[in-house]
Amino acid sequence: MADPKAIVDNAMEYCEKLKESQATIQESLPKLDDEYDFARQKFVEHFNVLALELDNRKKELLGQLDKLKEYKARRLEDEKAELSGILDQLHELILKTNHAVEDKHEEDVQHFARKLQDFPRKPLPIPMAEGPKFQYTLDREEDMERVRGMGFLDFKPRVTGIAFPYKSDFDNNGILYWMGCDYGRAEYRNPARLGLVTVTASSCEYGDASHAVAHSSIASDHETFMTQSVAGSWLVVDLGVQYTVCPTAYTLRNCIINPCHSLANWDLQGSTDGKTWTTLRAHKDDRMLLPKRGSVYTWPVEGCKTFYSKFRILMTGPNQHTQPHARFYYLMLAGMELYGFVEKTPVLLPPKPPTTS
Repeated sequence: MADPKAIVDNAMEYCEKLKESQATIQESLPKLDDEYDFARQKFVEHFNVLALELDNRKKELLGQLDKLKEYKARRLEDEKAELSGILDQLHELILKTNHAVEDKHEEDVQHFARKLQDFPRKPLPIPMAEGPKFQYTLDREEDMERVRGMGFLDFKPRVTGIAFPYKSDFDNNGILYWMGCDYGRAEYRNPARLGLVTVTASSCEYGDASHAVAHSSIASDHETFMTQSVAGSWLVVDLGVQYTVCPTAYTLRNCIINPCHSLANWDLQGSTDGKTWTTLRAHKDDRMLLPKRGSVYTWPVEGCKTFYSKFRILMTGPNQHTQPHARFYYLMLAGMELYGFVEKTPVLLPPKPPTTS
């Protein structure tokens, strides 16, 4: 028979291992809660993005439907007017024919009778106005991909992150405004003044580079920035290491001290490292930002699926100027805003030092 003491020791050793496993499980429970909360948050964010995209597509399709309805209504009104003209002509011929019969003018009777007989007739019943048919299905492959993505396990949103949709120029939905409010926790201040973003430029003729990202409705009259008139001038907005942005639109406000100039040729670019730049939207002889004080315009950024931490305005040609033959290269801004999706950059913690026994 085996030694009873050895059996007891073996059982005690097994008990210790069970306790260790129990402790490991106990430690894992809070981690499980954290993982669940993180996954749940991600799913909520993903479905919010999907809902926003589908809502935008719905508005687009409804807009097309409204235009098609207007088109068909105009066609039907045209058909109605044409039929009214035909009826008037027929009534007039019938009336003249009846008068000729009553007056026994045989020659006129024959004349009007021939006109009635040869009168061009539209096929009956009168068809509906021709034209494009009403489409009530999703007719783009990306629409179908979005719908397929609504499955819980097969969810593949095009862009993740917190959505900051554009509604109007320099509204309170912008990303730079959100950062200037200390990420929604305080009253707005210029985010560059708070140190949350860094703004640099190729040169400085007037003002401070931080003025280029001021919120338009809050900026005072002296908050404007202008580089020297040098070809290839640039301005970089660095969002730091905490957040990255996938832009869907951006807004610029023209300088408020010199009403004769405005940007006309430039690229909006994005970068993750400040070395390699990707052009997100190119502007060539763009006249939307008018050469007058504080002119504002918002442009869509289409097709972007990458998140960037740095954005650059790079001049590629001369300004628009009130004098047609003048050529200047001032990069002048008194406000900027970004719209799109924001993701928080994962924080990489240093590895734990090895435990010493």
